[in-house]
Amino acid sequence: MSIDEKLQSARQMGLMQSFPPAPASLVTRENQMYSPYNRWSFQNELKLNCTSDVWRGDGLPAPIESNHMDLSHITYQNMAGTQFTFDDMVELSYTDGIIVLHQGKAIYERYLNGMQPHSLHAWASGSKSMTGPLAAILAHEGLFGLDENVSIYLPELKSSGFGDATVRQLMDMTTSVGFPDYKADPIAEGNHSLPLND
Repeated sequence: MSIDEKLQSARQMGLMQSFPPAPASLVTRENQMYSPYNRWSFQNELKLNCTSDVWRGDGLPAPIESNHMDLSHITYQNMAGTQFTFDDMVELSYTDGIIVLHQGKAIYERYLNGMQPHSLHAWASGSKSMTGPLAAILAHEGLFGLDENVSIYLPELKSSGFGDATVRQLMDMTTSVGFPDYKADPIAEGNHSLPLND
């Protein structure tokens, strides 16, 4: 896709817009990971998948100070030699929302594809950026051992592809599981994959 092409939002593409949605615009568990359907699914996880609420605790959330800056002048060059701006990167990567923190302050914040600051969104691998440091803090406080099998703390993982991995291996992202790249199966773990319809 060229920089000049306008990226369409899920609404502009008509995804899930009528009742019932037209077959070509229907987002399901089977196609939710594929483009263009993920333009809708990433902001509608609760409607498609089994989820659990995680209580933040009794304390008030800490506000994030902001010092917004114009990052549009920042450029980079890809391996093919094409130069892009920061704004190009945000748009061409189909970003729905982005925040850049620097020295404890939000210096850049932008929302696309109908997303708002309060919208829920799939986090996927971004969650590692939060859970890793939290796990390191808890290990430092002696609440669990980094070299223990993760299944000691999460027995549900014992028969999964992560069953014999240590907490340290998970934090270092040095584990590996079989994942078929020919189909979008978000719970595939080698021989432990389960059908999406169950």
